[in-house]
Amino acid sequence: MGKDKSLISYHGKPHREYLFELLKEFCSNVYTSCNAEQNVPDHLNPLVDQYQIGGPLNGILTGLAQGGESACIAIAVDMPNVDRATIKRLLDERDMTKVATCFITTQTNQLEPLLALWEYKAFSLIMDFVKTGNLSPKAFLELHPIKKIKADNSKIFLNINYPNEE
Repeated sequence: MGKDKSLISYHGKPHREYLFELLKEFCSNVYTSCNAEQNVPDHLNPLVDQYQIGGPLNGILTGLAQGGESACIAIAVDMPNVDRATIKRLLDERDMTKVATCFITTQTNQLEPLLALWEYKAFSLIMDFVKTGNLSPKAFLELHPIKKIKADNSKIFLNINYPNEE
């Protein structure tokens, strides 16, 4: 993309601020996952990746570690169509007996691991998974019991990856 996707404004403010405020309506603690080089303002409660692995599993692990034994909602910062109804549905359909509750696309039945609620029980399983060299959240979810939610609207999965898509 050539720039920080979290700073793109889709709802009248940088998207990371929109998501932070949205999640505050549902969660007692909200953090903005980032790496050590990112400059996230204090009011967005930056949570720096704690593990020596690349990719989004680092943020998921760090979030799960931060929350004690609480679950962790992960939302990719490049998904501008996530809204209040999406978060409410994710929480309403949560299955605490599974390692995660996540949306799947209606057309392809593909898992969306970065629009998901990860249970704390996934922490040790993810740690074992990354030790094998695999860093794919989707591959992890495909190996474990999860609750799948079919999305009513496939537009929630849109991610912005190129400047002409803004």
